[in-house]
Amino acid sequence: MDARIVQESGKNVLVAQSCISPSKTARTKVLGTIGKLKDNLPKTLIYCTPSTIGLALDATKKELRQSGITLDVCDATWFVQRALSSENRTKLAESFSREILFPFLSELAPDRLYSAVLSDTEERRVMQYLEVHSLDRKRGRNLTKSIFESLILAVLSDNDSGGSGITQKQLVNLICESFPNGHHPRIFEIVPPRVEQLVNKGGVRRSSSGLLKLSESMKNSLSERKSELQDREIAFRGAIASAFVESVDENEIDYKIDPGKFEHLIHNCILWYMREQGKQLQDPVANIVSILNTEELVSRYLESGEHDQSLEKLHILDLVPSAVFKIVSSKDGAVHEYLRAKADLFISQAFLQSTPDVQKACKKLFGRDTVYVETTVLINCTAELYEPDSPKLLLSTLATARTLGIKIKTFRPFVEEFVAHLTGPVLLEWQNHFRGNTPTEQLARMKVSPKLIDVFHRAFSNTEQDVKQIVHEIIGHTNAIDNAIEFIKEEFHIQVEDIPVEGTTADNAEWQLVFGEWLSAKKRYSKMAEDKFETLVRNDVNAYVAIRKLRKNIK
Repeated sequence: MDARIVQESGKNVLVAQSCISPSKTARTKVLGTIGKLKDNLPKTLIYCTPSTIGLALDATKKELRQSGITLDVCDATWFVQRALSSENRTKLAESFSREILFPFLSELAPDRLYSAVLSDTEERRVMQYLEVHSLDRKRGRNLTKSIFESLILAVLSDNDSGGSGITQKQLVNLICESFPNGHHPRIFEIVPPRVEQLVNKGGVRRSSSGLLKLSESMKNSLSERKSELQDREIAFRGAIASAFVESVDENEIDYKIDPGKFEHLIHNCILWYMREQGKQLQDPVANIVSILNTEELVSRYLESGEHDQSLEKLHILDLVPSAVFKIVSSKDGAVHEYLRAKADLFISQAFLQSTPDVQKACKKLFGRDTVYVETTVLINCTAELYEPDSPKLLLSTLATARTLGIKIKTFRPFVEEFVAHLTGPVLLEWQNHFRGNTPTEQLARMKVSPKLIDVFHRAFSNTEQDVKQIVHEIIGHTNAIDNAIEFIKEEFHIQVEDIPVEGTTADNAEWQLVFGEWLSAKKRYSKMAEDKFETLVRNDVNAYVAIRKLRKNIK
């Protein structure tokens, strides 16, 4: 089914196997093929895959050579490098693209991509506009201005068919079509200054008669951006395909399925969830508040009735939750970037339907609010602070929150956990298993050791300072808790509070209920003592119940 065999005198001399499974299953797939051909082994086995294998099969190649088999790997990199290397290959690649890739690309065009989750044409247009010209958050620009510059450029791009341009009034009217009528007066105020800004920057040209059109440099920039977005969509669908194949393998599916339909459903399910999350900004009560696992997410998506009705519900529940979980928990940076970008789009789109003044809406929605963080955040903030090459995403997020008027706080028991982590797993493990070892021995243990050991060690690897000294810099030699509180306040601007005391009988009953649920749900590591585990759970539950109590007292 997935291989071609070349024989000479009845013997297999060449087997070309094609496989779309993810790279981590490549060895299993190769050895499985060899097992099937054990009575007539080939001289050469070519493994063709759209995954990137790199050096992952080098040990397998060496192992097979001992059996007289040469393993050649043609992975994604191999094909990309050779696809256009000759006239015949170029024709074959173009033919393949026309038959296989182009129909797939048309499905990923923005107007079709969002059709399953956005029923309104105007909503889909807004999403297209925002995606054409991505929002650059790194420059700290005003969000409302960035969004409307995006809309201006996209509308001019849509109306650029070789004509002389459109008037400013026509431009504003076209933008207004995507917004509720009540927003139009404010849009007429916002757009003209943004047009002037784009004209001054050279992105838009204004003729002597006042007509507006894109400059050539901006056309080229937008064209490149569209191409990047298309590549990103293809890569994400590739990640979905790999996740789906893994789910099929893991669940040992023995019934006939259409992978394309399932992959499309997975994509729509993820986009649907992001849309629903964005809707909370418009009406936090009426819409989805939280979903605890992917089984529930998929069930809620099926209840919405927006899925492909030709697929069996039981088959969907067999396969889709597992694949969705693999996507949202993926460690692939490109997948993270895609999900973050889509989340931005749906949040921006939800804001725009509520108000064109997005920046003001952010401050109104989040200003004067309080966010409580727990031990994991304190540990990761510390890691980013000392990490030499860290992009400091978490610290940047906290800084952005503060600009919106959000107060960042934590409870004292979480600081105690933070100190216990530094003096226990970090400091003791460093002293017992790292100090005095060779760099090679240290590197081997880093993979299974607390993150901060690796961060502290690399931060000062070229100085005489070691992990012990850094820990004492944070918590001192005495009064560790108070020193840690001061460190957290100075470095992260996080205020520390005591947990409010439980009050009424109802509060105690709620605490007992939550404690039971939390104890059964929280992951416990095998080496962790039961009393320490219960302390962690108790701290979490105390904080959770306290926050609920505080919220009840705030209008």
